[in-house]
Amino acid sequence: PPKGINPPHIHPRATEVVFVVHGTLTVGFVGTAPNNTLFQATLYPGDLFVFPRGLVHFQINLDKKNRALAIAALNSQNPGLSQLAVALFAANPPLPGIVLQNTFGIDQSEVDALAASVKKAN
Repeated sequence: PPKGINPPHIHPRATEVVFVVHGTLTVGFVGTAPNNTLFQATLYPGDLFVFPRGLVHFQINLDKKNRALAIAALNSQNPGLSQLAVALFAANPPLPGIVLQNTFGIDQSEVDALAASVKKAN
């Protein structure tokens, strides 16, 4: 949909290819350390983009009025999926608060607010 997003996630066992049928999508993935470079592009009908296996990636339709349609294909019948926000803030049982506090430089009330927000969205 307009302003629709496929939030940052990882497929640990597959490479993904996205082909845009109509509309436009902004897509990207983050390379590995030490640089963690963002590779990003705006895709138009007929364009495709490859997300390497195991790297954080996303797709978003920045258009406020028009829908976009894309076809995704993965090279595994069992690609796996880990959404970052869910993995960090909605794990069961929860990650220790101190881990998230130190990782993001936030206090426990902010950890609690983010966890509540992620759980509500999912």
